[in-house]
Amino acid sequence: MLKNSKLLLFFTLALLTGFAHAASPGCFLSDPECALSPVDGCDVRTNDFYLTSSYSFPNGIDVCAPSRTVDCQGNSITGSNLNFASGITNHGYDYVSILNCHINGFAGSGAIGIKLFSDTYGMPISDNVVSKNVLANNVNGIVGFALRNSQIKDNYVEGLG
Repeated sequence: MLKNSKLLLFFTLALLTGFAHAASPGCFLSDPECALSPVDGCDVRTNDFYLTSSYSFPNGIDVCAPSRTVDCQGNSITGSNLNFASGITNHGYDYVSILNCHINGFAGSGAIGIKLFSDTYGMPISDNVVSKNVLANNVNGIVGFALRNSQIKDNYVEGLG
């Protein structure tokens, strides 16, 4: 009986922590690489990610390494109005390019189309369309925190919801 209880506890914890899921929001080594396996919550870590079609990524994607490119080539990353999810999140890495993306369908108090974190340097963010996101406090589009020597140009942010 004790063995079965431990096994049940392990599977319960695994489900609660996301162990049993393909990917989790944030940078985790267990998350698949977007360029090799484009699934919800995948990470851009060792390879650049060039979207060849549009994707439904309710938890978005995470950039987890410097000198990476996410080029949607005019394709869409669509959320499903999950709370706190963002389309593309750079977790503080320098020289990350985010280009030609259509990002829509993200919602909630922490949701943003493109989120750029923590003292990043040298990021071209251009030719993106961020639209139809339902966000708290009228925060919509592209949000950066302590960006240095970065170009954010030729983007289009369209109204809420």
